[in-house]
Amino acid sequence: MDIHPIGKRNLLIYLNSDELSALPAPLSELKTDDAAGILREALGENCRDEWRNVYLELFAGRNSLLLVARAHSGDPYFFEFRDIEEIIAAAAMCPDGLISFLSYCEGNYYLIVYPWDRETPPSVLFEYGEELPLHPNYTLHLTEHGKMLLGPSALDELRECF
Repeated sequence: MDIHPIGKRNLLIYLNSDELSALPAPLSELKTDDAAGILREALGENCRDEWRNVYLELFAGRNSLLLVARAHSGDPYFFEFRDIEEIIAAAAMCPDGLISFLSYCEGNYYLIVYPWDRETPPSVLFEYGEELPLHPNYTLHLTEHGKMLLGPSALDELRECF
């Protein structure tokens, strides 16, 4: 297992074909708990509270697995935007590296932002969008009833494209 830190609280974990055979399930059937187990094994003694809230991405190859783990702290913030231009303008003024998703549902755009170190999101998001006091599980509603447009780095992707 190759482990590479990427910036602050991001890990890239690479598993080769021999390590894949030791996994509890085939790649096509891996679940979140399996990926969390890989992360715990990779961190070993360094598995602390800061890795309790993690966004995991799995990229399965033919004979390998790439796992990207991005730690965050706290519940997501939800912002509603009436049009895409407001989100693009706000994204241009946000710092790099925020875990963020952009969804479209029922005629509105929703930006989901996960905080770093219990910080509040950039103030520009409060200026351009309307913060919505929603339960963290509202992301499931947006996934099921809306269309996920960008993520897990929606703000970075918008800044790069526009």
